[in-house]
Amino acid sequence: MLNKILLPSFIFLLLLKIGALNFTTFNLFGDEAQYWLWSKDIDFGYFSKPPFLSWIIRVYTEILGSSFVSLKLLPSFVYLLISWSIYNLLLNSGLNKKDSFAGCLIFLFIPAVSFFIFYN
Repeated sequence: MLNKILLPSFIFLLLLKIGALNFTTFNLFGDEAQYWLWSKDIDFGYFSKPPFLSWIIRVYTEILGSSFVSLKLLPSFVYLLISWSIYNLLLNSGLNKKDSFAGCLIFLFIPAVSFFIFYN
């Protein structure tokens, strides 16, 4: 039952986010723009951050492009991978599938995470 609901829900939310991004007048936030600019000039370190984030953004933009929608979907994919990792961690630590999924959802509904998934 859970698997039958999860994939259609994810697809619906992804399409909703893409649609919302196409109709927004927002631009990249300060940090996002800074990281994106760093990814244009690859280096082994930057003023306040190590280089791994800019390397990831560079690889991502080489594959999917530097459009606004593409850059805004990157955090959603990262949070999806993190929630999947939390699910697997909880499952491997001895919880059943239902409780592991609940732990995954709790992570996604933490206010800071849900803000960045839906409004970032």
